Amino acid sequence: AFYSFNMYQKKEKKGAKMSQKTLRNLIKDWRRFYEFWETQSNVIFIRYEDLYENPEKYLTCILQTAGFMFDSTDVQ
Repeated sequence: AFYSFNMYQKKEKKGAKMSQKTLRNLIKDWRRFYEFWETQSNVIFIRYEDLYENPEKYLTCILQTAGFMFDSTDVQ
């Protein structure tokens, strides 16, 4: 998310760099967002990178949490 946002900013403002203050604020906001959702019931937090690197594991986790009936061939 940080990388994407940084790339967006650079595209919009040619050659613009993210200041340390902006980066600290983004990290603080992201941490607050993450910690909020981690404490909610019936919520699973899966990073895009994890889903991309190991789709079977995380799709299985999502389907199990949602209560779907499936077997391993469904997520391959």
